[in-house]
Amino acid sequence: MESPVADAFDTGESSRLRAITTEARAIERAAWVWSALYRYECRWWRRMNTLLLTLAAALAAVSGGAGLSEVADRHVAGILALAAAASAAIGTALAGGTRASTAEVAASADMALVDAARTFHLTVAPYVTLNDAVEGFDKLCKQRDEVVAAMPMTHLPTGRRRFRRLWQEAKGNQDRRLSEVAAALDRSPSAPT
Repeated sequence: MESPVADAFDTGESSRLRAITTEARAIERAAWVWSALYRYECRWWRRMNTLLLTLAAALAAVSGGAGLSEVADRHVAGILALAAAASAAIGTALAGGTRASTAEVAASADMALVDAARTFHLTVAPYVTLNDAVEGFDKLCKQRDEVVAAMPMTHLPTGRRRFRRLWQEAKGNQDRRLSEVAAALDRSPSAPT
């Protein structure tokens, strides 16, 4: 769908403004996809951390009970205690809680970038001069660079199919928002004719 900005100007500046808003839309879309991937990674690490630490606690409890019991052999209690320690050590070494928190921060930063890009290409660029639009786009690019530089580089493997699905979902969300904005502009009493 064409942006409402595309028809906003009849001057030679319109093609440059259209290029700027198109790039802002691309930034929005890519940031949305990365935010979705980081949210998935956050959930995955939280589940892994919970699983390993719950397993360690359960094994330690069973080991303690087996050690106090007269029925169970002390070797069984020792093996269970060793398994509990190993599970806790693996959970700690993987630092699932820290990785989940880092991924959550990255997802939030990407969503802030999505909001900034959407705000720019829908509510700022169509209503300012070309020089102001270029200045605003430079600020958006600096924000994008800061978000990318701060992102963790430890990603879970993501198949092409999942990435492609997220990319299409982002495009659908973007097109829906653009059509809503265009419809709102058509309904507004001050819409240019």
